Amino acid sequence: MTSTPAPNERAVTVRPCVGPERIVWVGAPSMGEYREFLDHNELGLAFEALRDAAKLVPSRGGVWKDLIRTAEFMELHAELPELRARFEATAARQSTRL
Repeated sequence: MTSTPAPNERAVTVRPCVGPERIVWVGAPSMGEYREFLDHNELGLAFEALRDAAKLVPSRGGVWKDLIRTAEFMELHAELPELRARFEATAARQSTRL
């Protein structure tokens, strides 16, 4: 039986669109830290690390949608306005490319 990954786990596997320039993660939470937080059941810190990582690169709408679902599930209501705004901005950018 296969299980569906939780929204925050799917967001980890989504690779953001990145141009040819190199991204430097100076002072940013690493995915290793994210996984360490998960290993220690620090779900709030894991969410923050993932959210912060998504802000550093041009993340796709699916990343923001998964973060919205995760915030809703974790009842992090204060996070929702910014996450929704980032999702809508991403959707608007993608629709202008079509």
